[in-house]
Amino acid sequence: MILLLYAWAGFKLWMLVDAIQRGVGCIWYSLIFFVPGGAIAYFVTEKAPNLGWGSAASWFQRPVPTAALEHAYRENPCVANEGHLAARLHDEGEFDRARELYERLLRRDPDSLRGHYGLGLCRRGLGRDAEAVDAFREVLARDRAYAQYAVWLDLADALGVLERTEERIEALRELVRANPRLDHTVALSTALIDAGRESEARAELSRGLDDFNHAPRHVRRLARPAAKQASKLLGALA
Repeated sequence: MILLLYAWAGFKLWMLVDAIQRGVGCIWYSLIFFVPGGAIAYFVTEKAPNLGWGSAASWFQRPVPTAALEHAYRENPCVANEGHLAARLHDEGEFDRARELYERLLRRDPDSLRGHYGLGLCRRGLGRDAEAVDAFREVLARDRAYAQYAVWLDLADALGVLERTEERIEALRELVRANPRLDHTVALSTALIDAGRESEARAELSRGLDDFNHAPRHVRRLARPAAKQASKLLGALA
């Protein structure tokens, strides 16, 4: 029981520090510290989306209708509501409307990583990949691990569309150095294959699969889809 109390106190402190760093507002500080379950509410609504885990709504219930998000934004056009609505519009392919919201959000909060990342994704949707590259690099300059490193992959995809091959490969090399997950190695190897550098790709895939085979069981379980993809690529290079 004492260990559980320590763990709970540590979790609340983690959420409180995160809230202060994000500058989400005083209301969250009070909820996390004084309200039972407030720390959990903060985690699923604010922290989890930035870990690439989706929103609380997607975990426990059907997504909030877009009309409801628009109504909430009209009633209270705060940064949080702006971000929620922009993300939904992007997911529905309303890239231009979402872009306008993200740009408005960034005028109010220039340091918002969510804003810069969302803006980059909207620019990609609009076919403005060169501008998307700038937005993704802005995120990475502030937090190289943002959204579980997904920004690197989006950056590499945009550079690939622009046929900036060496920049794409170098970005993926940086990603593998920062976080040598097997799916990241697969992305790098794919870029190398596209560039005709098959021997380098073969070496990367072999190393990645060797690391996978010697990893703990729980790591192998999570990386199994990437391992299948890596084996398929390696077989095609044989």
